[in-house]
Amino acid sequence: MTTYLAAGLARAEGRLLYAGTKQKRLMLPDFRLAGTPDGLIEWQDRSETVLEVKSHGTAQNYDSCPSEMHVRQAELNIELFHEVTAHRPEDAILVYGLAEDYERLALHRVERRPAVFVEMLGKAAAAFDADSAAAVTAEGVVTKQCVICPYRSRCTAAQAHAIPAAGTGGLDQATLRSIDRLIAARQRAAEAEEEAAHARAETEAEIIATLTNGGANKIKRNGYAVQLKTPTDGLAVLEIRSA
Repeated sequence: MTTYLAAGLARAEGRLLYAGTKQKRLMLPDFRLAGTPDGLIEWQDRSETVLEVKSHGTAQNYDSCPSEMHVRQAELNIELFHEVTAHRPEDAILVYGLAEDYERLALHRVERRPAVFVEMLGKAAAAFDADSAAAVTAEGVVTKQCVICPYRSRCTAAQAHAIPAAGTGGLDQATLRSIDRLIAARQRAAEAEEEAAHARAETEAEIIATLTNGGANKIKRNGYAVQLKTPTDGLAVLEIRSA
C-alpha cells in the first residue's frame, strides 16, 4: 500500500519518507517511549503528516471512526517525530485497508495533541516502575483488545496470584481459580474505567478552555458538533454529539 501511495505523492510533488525499507523506529530510551510509524508524508507545500496504515478483516469496521488505540499510537508518533527528528508534523492520517479487498479504504485524520506525550510518560512510568504485573492496568479490558494480546495468560495469572487467599466457601480449587480470574478482570476493568473517566474530564476541560480562549461557543466539523453553554449562575457545560 505504501508503494502506491509513494507513487501517487510523487505525481503531486510530494514525498513519502520513513516508509518501506527506510522505516525507522523512533526512540526516547531515557523516557522508555518508542514508536515505529509507517511513514511521513511531505506535501507539496512542505508541511508534514504522519502515516499509519492498518489492515483489518470484515469483523471490524472503521469507516465511521478509527480505533481509539490507533489514535493514541498516531498521536504519540507525531510527538516522537518532534522529539527525535527535525520534522514537525502537525497531524496524522490513519489508513484502514480491508484485508480481503485493498481497494476499500477508510481514511481518518488525527490532529496533533501535545498533551499525549505527558500521558504516555505517565503510562510508561506506571508500567515499568510497577512492583509486579498485578499493579499494571490492563487497558485491553476496556478496548476489548485482551483477546489478541499475547500476554493475556500471564497477565491473568499475575492478577489472580495477587489476590490473597481467603475462605473457600466449600468450593473446589478449579472453581475458586475461575472466580479469581473473574475478580481480577473486574478489578482491571474498574481501574481502566477510572483512568478513562479522568482522561475524559481532562480532555473536556481542555476543549472548554480552547473554545473560551478562541471566543467561540460552538463548532461543527468531521462528523461531530460541540457546543459550550455558559449559564449565568453556574459552570460552563460542554455538549458533544454526532453531526
